[in-house]
Amino acid sequence: SIMIITKFKYSKTVIAIVVTLALAACASSPTTPAGAVTARNNLTQLQSNSELANRARIEIQQAELAVAAAEKPESDQVLSTHLVLIANRKVEIAKLWAQSRLYEDQRAALSQASDEARLAARTRETNVARRDTAAAKTETENLERQIMELNARNTDRGLVVTLGDVLFATGNSTIVGSNDNNLGKLAVFLNRYDDR
Repeated sequence: SIMIITKFKYSKTVIAIVVTLALAACASSPTTPAGAVTARNNLTQLQSNSELANRARIEIQQAELAVAAAEKPESDQVLSTHLVLIANRKVEIAKLWAQSRLYEDQRAALSQASDEARLAARTRETNVARRDTAAAKTETENLERQIMELNARNTDRGLVVTLGDVLFATGNSTIVGSNDNNLGKLAVFLNRYDDR
C-alpha cells in the first residue's frame, strides 16, 4: 500500500510538471505580429485595385513574400519587428511603382490625345484652305471667262475693252442702232466686281 501511494504521488507530480511545461510552452510560443496584419491589409487593398494591381506585378510579388515572412511567428522580437518593417516598406514600394506607371500611362494617353487633336485641327485647316483655294480658283475662272466674253485684252495700261458697236447720236446720250449685249455684259461685270 505504501508503494501504491508513492506511485500515486509520483504520477500527480509528473502530471503537474507536464501541465506546467505545456502551459509555459503555450505562453511563450511566438504569435503573429500585429504590424503584419496591417501590412497584409495594405497589400490586399493594393492587389484589389484594378488600376494598380497589373502595373507592378513583380513588386507586388516581392511584397507578398515579405508580408508572408512577417506573418510567421518569431520568438525574436527584434527580428519580428524588422520583418514587419520590411513588409510595410515592400508594400509601399509596390504601390508607388504602380502609381508611377499609372501616371506614365495617363501622360502617354494625354499626349496621344493632344497629338490627335493637333492633327485634327491641321486637317480642318487644310480642308478649309483647300475649299478657299477652290473657291478662289472658281472665282478667277469666272472672272477670266467674263473678261474673254467682253473681248478685253491685256495691255500696259491694264485691261482694255472695246465696245465697237456702241454709237451715240450727235449731242445726245441715247445709243443709236446698237445691240446692248456688250454694254450689258460690261455693266453686269462692273456691278459684280465693283473693286475693278
